[in-house]
Amino acid sequence: MTLEKKLLQKVPDWHPTPHERAALTVAADEGPWSARLTVDRCEELSAALWELRLERASSPLALTHDQLENWAKGVVQSASFIDPLAIIEIDRTRGRAAATQRLARRARWPAKLFRDSVVEVRPS
Repeated sequence: MTLEKKLLQKVPDWHPTPHERAALTVAADEGPWSARLTVDRCEELSAALWELRLERASSPLALTHDQLENWAKGVVQSASFIDPLAIIEIDRTRGRAAATQRLARRARWPAKLFRDSVVEVRPS
C-alpha cells in the first residue's frame, strides 16, 4: 500500500488525547518513506496541524549540494497548491533547502528539505 493510501486509511481512525500535542507515524508498505503528522490542540472534530515530516527511513540519501538544489526545484515545480511555492534558501553549509508558500492572512507553510532525505513542513 502506498504511503498516501496508508495515511488516508490511518488518520480517520487516529484519536489523539484532546488538547495535547500528539504524533502519528505511518510507514509505507512499499518503498522507504515514512510520514509523521504532529497535531496540536486536538478536538473531537478537528486538530491544528503542527508539522508534517516525510523521512526516508531505509537507505537514506546523501545528496550533494547540486542534487539537493535540484530536488528542491523539483518539489517547488510539482507542488499542487493554489499559491505556488518558492525556494527561499539553499543552505550549502547545513545541507538543506527551504521553500515557502504565502496563504490568505499571511500564513506560511515553509518546507525544509534536508540532504539526508527528510522533508519537514511546519506552519509559521
